Amino acid sequence: MAHAITLLLDEASEADVRSLWSALDEAGVPSLARHGHGRHRPHLTLVVFDEGDPEAVAAGAVEARIGPSTMDVRYAGHGVFSATRCVVHLAVTTSPALRSAHAAMVDVLARAGATCWPHYEPARWLPHVTLAMDVLPAVRLALVHVESGETRELARLA
Repeated sequence: MAHAITLLLDEASEADVRSLWSALDEAGVPSLARHGHGRHRPHLTLVVFDEGDPEAVAAGAVEARIGPSTMDVRYAGHGVFSATRCVVHLAVTTSPALRSAHAAMVDVLARAGATCWPHYEPARWLPHVTLAMDVLPAVRLALVHVESGETRELARLA
């Protein structure tokens, strides 16, 4: 069973993300608010792990003393992860404090005998706040005249 250690956002940032989730849902794009168990809170995931004792990891997270400076989350734009499934996210600027918090959690996992998911390992981790998961990819190829907006569909991709 997978577990995650996350940084929950401050109230104002949480409200902003929830507003984005609502806008996506209203536009017909399934936001993270409705994904899976439907109990997601806006967050930034430091690590996800399968094996190991979740209570030992939780205790190690507290002992790591990740401080308030790690909570200074600044958005750098938006993006899409599409290697396994289409995930729309807000990209986060990586501060030294945030990198330090992530490295501390990777160390906690190792000490607790937990296995970090590969895309949360230090060399691959891209801090982000998820907006939507399992978004349908683009399915049509088109030629667009950039000045007039005239669009001609060329092919269906899926």
